[in-house]
Amino acid sequence: MRVAQAAETNHPQAALDIYRRRAEALINMRGRDNYHAAAELLGRARKLYQQKDENPVWQENIASLREELSRLPALQDELNQAGL
Repeated sequence: MRVAQAAETNHPQAALDIYRRRAEALINMRGRDNYHAAAELLGRARKLYQQKDENPVWQENIASLREELSRLPALQDELNQAGL
């Protein structure tokens, strides 16, 4: 995660890729703590999309994720609590 944080400024796409892969891994491990950690990473990703002026891409990605994982109410709850 330190690599992703370091890449945010000069290589935001690389940071986004790292955050996405790690969030997916956490979600696949299941459990509220993992969902919470994934939501935090997705929040960082949202900020990067906003900085790149790519909010529509972010909206599409998060909507797709929510739809794909709609059967995980604890994840949906964590995403809601994170404002995602």
